[in-house]
Amino acid sequence: MRVIDMIIQSFIVRIYRLDSEREQMVGTVQTPESETPLTFHGIDELWDALRTLGQKKANKG
Repeated sequence: MRVIDMIIQSFIVRIYRLDSEREQMVGTVQTPESETPLTFHGIDELWDALRTLGQKKANKG
């Protein structure tokens, strides 16, 4: 049996504009501990921001 270590992370995602297509999504994302949110324009940038924040948090912990 293989054991996988999982880290549970929380993010605050605020969507300010959402078109019928996901590419027209605009908003911010941050961790509860961070004071400065990252902005995103579209679903790809949202995923990039989540990965960036997740890596920073994992490296701190």
